[in-house]
Amino acid sequence: MTTSQLVGMVRDEPVPQGHVPCAVFDADGTLWDFDLSETVVDRTVRDRTASEQGLPALNAMLASFGLSEAGDVYEARASIETAWSSGKIAATGRARGWDDDAIAERLWPSYNWLYVGFEPSAVAARARVLMAEQAYREKVFDGVRPLLAALRERSYRVRIISGGVHQLVQAAAADLGFQSDEVRGLALEVRDGVLTDRVVPPVPYQQGKAVLAMKMCGGQPRFVFGDSVASGDSAMLDLAAVPVAVRPRDRHLASAVERGMLIWERPDEGE
Repeated sequence: MTTSQLVGMVRDEPVPQGHVPCAVFDADGTLWDFDLSETVVDRTVRDRTASEQGLPALNAMLASFGLSEAGDVYEARASIETAWSSGKIAATGRARGWDDDAIAERLWPSYNWLYVGFEPSAVAARARVLMAEQAYREKVFDGVRPLLAALRERSYRVRIISGGVHQLVQAAAADLGFQSDEVRGLALEVRDGVLTDRVVPPVPYQQGKAVLAMKMCGGQPRFVFGDSVASGDSAMLDLAAVPVAVRPRDRHLASAVERGMLIWERPDEGE
């Protein structure tokens, strides 16, 4: 499937019965060749500019996987990374009866907890700095802008649902014309103007993404675009009349083929 063919579908084909004119996109690996949350978190850890207010939540998460409590947030992040890469987190979670989704829901907020006590705008500002430094605009796939333009011309609701840090995804999406309420990342509750350690449910992963897609679209979307076909994007892709796998690789490609999805192999090519 080429960008021109996708744009043609948007312009020429009607929305099938039972679905609504809405298109939902994952972010990293789907809209752009960039992992914004990981990049910002790595910089935060390297520069030691995180907040220690998230340490209790990080230690509670470490304890849930049988790991020792950390003395600060940097030690906590290092412990998480080591346990993840060694397979210990997955093995411990499964031994406790958690499937991969349940493991991810416990693990993913660890990025956000580095920013407990921050004003949301301060977190977004970090994203904008990294976007400028790393030439973010050049990393947006060339096919994305004409596709978004076609969807908006046809009065589609266009939404982003990502497991990335909410304020970071919002900051990146603004450059593509998205309003703040059209984007949902993994969000923390805000109290007295600053981020708390309480996660706003649902965690945008698997079924959480599907729940959010239904809510943000007001029904089952016509299009859903995602690269993690066999994992995080799977459930919301299943909602779509037209599920589109974006540059899928390995097990994600196998899953896309098995499930008969359209495959947008070259989103880096425009019309």
